[in-house]
Amino acid sequence: MTGQLFDTPNIPGHPATYPEAIYGFFDQIVPANANVLDPFAGKGGIHKLNGLNGRTTTGIELEEEWADCHPRTIVGTALDLPFSDNEFDAVVTSPAYGNRLADSYAGDGTLRFSYRISLGRPLTDGSGAGLHWGDDYRTMHETALKEMIRVTKPEGLIVINMKDHQRGGEHQAVCDWWAYTMTDHGLTITDRILMHSGGIGFAKHPNKAPEEIIVATKESLTT
Repeated sequence: MTGQLFDTPNIPGHPATYPEAIYGFFDQIVPANANVLDPFAGKGGIHKLNGLNGRTTTGIELEEEWADCHPRTIVGTALDLPFSDNEFDAVVTSPAYGNRLADSYAGDGTLRFSYRISLGRPLTDGSGAGLHWGDDYRTMHETALKEMIRVTKPEGLIVINMKDHQRGGEHQAVCDWWAYTMTDHGLTITDRILMHSGGIGFAKHPNKAPEEIIVATKESLTT
């Protein structure tokens, strides 16, 4: 079903779907007719690009309930993608931010929210959604980034939607880490686009930091 998501009222919700405004940015960034992968697909928002200007999308999602929301999403892990080297024109994805959505509590009747509460069960082992910002988060997502690079064609794009947050009153520069790590692995950052989506308005301390779209090219790996 080109450009649509299935209506799945009995499937658990997802607390971090793409904001609607982001698709306009993606449409400008990703070339027409591109073969696009999202290795952290969630409920499949990336598939709104499927068929748009000739693009084809594929999703990978660890949690089966969310993968089942769209037929173009495969159950699997971003740490070991089931694809050949240099297969995709672009990887476009939004990994977990490492913020309070990673909290593991099962719900206490307040308006707090998390991936765990949204899914209605503990996250699958190996899920980055359950990792707070720190060494484990960085190690896991650096492995995922290497897989993204492996499956992206020379001169292809890797586009990361990310967001900073506050922890203990201190700013956590998650976006800068992603940009630095992408560069450290041979990618060339071509743009960092700020986008204010408002965050989770009912959070105790709403995160008003803008989301970023970090755009990089694999071109430097072939020169």
